Amino acid sequence: MLRRLAKIFLSMMLVLLLLVLAAFTLVHVYQDEIVAMFVQQANRYVKTPVKAEKISVSLFSTFPHAAVTFENVWIRESYEGSEEALATAGHIHCSFSLLDLLRKKYRIREIQLQDAEVFLRVKANGEVNYTIIEQPDDEPANPEQSLRFDLNSIKLENVRLHYADKQNEQHYKLLAKYLRAGLGIDGPLYSIELKGNLHTDSLLVGNDAYLRNQPVELSSRFTFNNTSGDLHFAPTNLLVQDSDFWLEGTVGTSGTTRLDLTMEAKKADFQTVEAILPLAFTSSVRNYRSKGDIWFKGTVKGLASSKEIPEIAVDFKTDDASFYHPDYKQALEKIELRGSFSNGSKRSAASSVLRVDRLQASLNGRPVRGSFTLSNFDDYYLSFRTDSELDANSLLRFYPIEGVSNAGGLLKVNMEFKGRLQDLKQSSTLQRIQAGGEVVLRELKFQRQGAPYPFTGLNGSLIFRNQDLALSNLSGNAGSSHFVLNGLFKNIFAYLLLENQPIAIEADLQSDFLNLDELLADAKATESKSLKASAALPEGEKYYAFDIRPDLNLYFNCQVKRLHFDRFRAKDLAGELVVEKGVAYVKGARLSAAGGKMQLNGHIDARRAKDVIVTAKARFDGINADSVFYVFHNFSQNFLADRHLKGKISANVSTSMEFDKKLRFRYEKLIVDSDMLVTNGQLKGFEPMQALSAFINEKRLADISFSNISSKVSVRNETIYLPATTIESDITTVTIAGTHTFNQEIDYSVKVPLKAVLTGKKEQMPPSAVRPEAGAPHLFVRIYGTTDDYKIGYDTYAVKEKIVTDIKKEKEELKEVFKNKGRKTEDIVTPDEEEFFDW
Repeated sequence: MLRRLAKIFLSMMLVLLLLVLAAFTLVHVYQDEIVAMFVQQANRYVKTPVKAEKISVSLFSTFPHAAVTFENVWIRESYEGSEEALATAGHIHCSFSLLDLLRKKYRIREIQLQDAEVFLRVKANGEVNYTIIEQPDDEPANPEQSLRFDLNSIKLENVRLHYADKQNEQHYKLLAKYLRAGLGIDGPLYSIELKGNLHTDSLLVGNDAYLRNQPVELSSRFTFNNTSGDLHFAPTNLLVQDSDFWLEGTVGTSGTTRLDLTMEAKKADFQTVEAILPLAFTSSVRNYRSKGDIWFKGTVKGLASSKEIPEIAVDFKTDDASFYHPDYKQALEKIELRGSFSNGSKRSAASSVLRVDRLQASLNGRPVRGSFTLSNFDDYYLSFRTDSELDANSLLRFYPIEGVSNAGGLLKVNMEFKGRLQDLKQSSTLQRIQAGGEVVLRELKFQRQGAPYPFTGLNGSLIFRNQDLALSNLSGNAGSSHFVLNGLFKNIFAYLLLENQPIAIEADLQSDFLNLDELLADAKATESKSLKASAALPEGEKYYAFDIRPDLNLYFNCQVKRLHFDRFRAKDLAGELVVEKGVAYVKGARLSAAGGKMQLNGHIDARRAKDVIVTAKARFDGINADSVFYVFHNFSQNFLADRHLKGKISANVSTSMEFDKKLRFRYEKLIVDSDMLVTNGQLKGFEPMQALSAFINEKRLADISFSNISSKVSVRNETIYLPATTIESDITTVTIAGTHTFNQEIDYSVKVPLKAVLTGKKEQMPPSAVRPEAGAPHLFVRIYGTTDDYKIGYDTYAVKEKIVTDIKKEKEELKEVFKNKGRKTEDIVTPDEEEFFDW
């Protein structure tokens, strides 16, 4: 049995081999005849030049059929006078049956196009470049003729297609990797079946690119009526990524394109829809993905041209889908969506409407609900409503907001919005926007990029009323600072959405604690360092930054329990803060600080590009002297410091100060006029006073107590001016006057009663250093030099000035005395040259 089967198999192989040898022989024998016949018949139908590098008859390329093969083919387009190519191809195979070789009557049943590029063009006037086939002028082809075309199949392998339609502003680029077309012809009716794989570079309609860079599996059956120009699609399946699309209907190609199509997707996803739609529609969410099925069904009916748009209507929905970004760890889940799109009765962008009638979803277990309508795609009009509860951390993880991080807490959003989106771009049209609703905050927190402190514990309500935002018991913390706000933000949308738009704020501010070190901190300088007090830092290392937006108008009625700024500590602060056109006004401020009370009125002018100017008038009652020196870092010197002073200061002060935008103090611009009283004072361990004990008859100059000091101190040109000020202490009475510059140069004149001078020193004193004063002689001493290297000497110059002043005064008195009684002679005292001793 096995031997018989082997014989049969060998016989069949032998017969097959003989048939193949016969076929090759026939092909070789009739090759030239077949080629000549094929070229002759092709020239009867093709009206544009066709060039081929080589034409041959082959059995290998289409076995078991024979084929006429054209290699390196170039076909000219049909535009008159054009030399551009309609198509180029590596190979074109026209196959026929081997039996045709014996009968010498060839029917071309299949054409294969390999490694080709086809350029189809439509001019603006509708003229096309692909009318290269024409019916010959002689009689129709005789069925008995030697060569005729009876196509039932076309194969495309690696064929790139370009379609440019200027009339309808369309440009398609795609690659047929492998596409098989079945072809049936019944008079003017062509039946075509397509199946294979395509790859789309883009389908450009106008300026919008659809189906960008996508692989497509195609399975389609359609008919084309060559007489009417109608193209009818039976149900056609397109597989894009993992989504199935079904298309059926009719396209009329004679004259203006007529469409009557229906498309349905039963199992699509967002990434496929995003790939189909232009980037302009999906750029903000293009990297997001979906799970679950999206269903939509749409119809396109009417004329399509550069001047006419067909009627488009689409319904869509999804149930139990999710929407997420692959790089983020948060998804919008359990999505239920119902919506539609229509280009309206006018079939235009202006009449188009996108409507989502219902949206329900869950974000980390919190409900998201809403609806919206977007109409007039020429001038977008948006209407939406939402009633949602959002977890801030989940929201930020689902859709990150640039510059915001570390969010937490809840937002309950119940809002409505109606208006043209274009109206949001101009302040003159913003009033047309209708917005209303409430956002309730519950323990909200977040960190702003570039801010040295987070916002935490935010609670309260934001109530929107068209252009205004009302704050109701909005409380929270900015860093370590606490606040409660009740008031109104006017023009909030313009301020948030547009450049250089004003905002007006009227509010009551209550605070348990304000830390101005944090609130005024320069974020860039504190990124890698902890906050430090500005005045204590060397030049160039200050961490404060200050400016006032010129478009900010603000009124705060302030009640602050505690306030910190650098070393300054205040409590029970109350007053008004008004900001207008780059200037902040402090009105009627009252506070407790440094053991006493303060009252303050002033303004901070930040209108200059590089300067901050502060002008103020203040009243101090019972302020601790040592605290003043401590708060101001001993005025950048250690000669007379907080450790040297005790006592209470009461004063009226007028001042003008200047800073740069980093709040670095400009000492050369400081102006101060003060009228002050120091009570219950004490001067301890002040080195110059201790130095006087070397020739003053008192050993307790290291610790001087006094009841009152009254003086008028002023500051100009980086110099402190101290007028003659008497210190009535428990030791002696000392009068001091002079100057102290900011670079620590001192020049003080000190006057003490002569009786307090040591007996041994009295004999050494020059007469020019002594002058009677209030019926008793006084010694004048001068302290001058620098705080690190100073000298103490007899102040003969002060005596001289005193004499001159007294003479002038006496002259005025004598004028009155001797006005009618003659003249009295006055002896003039000429003081000796100044003498001094080093200390």
